Amino acid sequence: MSEPLLPRVPIAASALARRLIRSAAALSLFTGLMLALAAALPADAVNQRLLLGTLALVAGGAASVLLRRGATCGAEPGLALAIDSDGRLLGWRAAQEAPTVLRARSISPWVLVLVPAGSPAGSPWTVWRDSLPPAAFRRLGALARWQLQRTASGSNPGGQPA
Repeated sequence: MSEPLLPRVPIAASALARRLIRSAAALSLFTGLMLALAAALPADAVNQRLLLGTLALVAGGAASVLLRRGATCGAEPGLALAIDSDGRLLGWRAAQEAPTVLRARSISPWVLVLVPAGSPAGSPWTVWRDSLPPAAFRRLGALARWQLQRTASGSNPGGQPA
């Protein structure tokens, strides 16, 4: 058996994800406050006040959800990834002995979304750029792009190396 392409690497919490979620929460909160202020000002119609009040509540609710999500943002403790010598992407959860084979669902320059290869609706693993060492993120990105290209071309429907 040859060397793995990427040895097992733990996924750390992402400061970038936390900042993005907090920024979105601040924007939602600001929008809610402005809508509430607009609803409190004299208006021509009762329906306009009702609409603005409802939008303010929705924006405030979105802010609270985002803030709650931001507080728990980051990787679950014990998540780890590796690429084996066959080019398969493997993932481990905290107490899991056998790895889960993963495939890419979405790729961008700052985040990879991975799902279990066997199930189309598995729970996603989100890997942010700053949650891994730069070389590990580049290798994962290259493998994920390769898998998606092979899947899209129909040459390998499972998306795994042949």
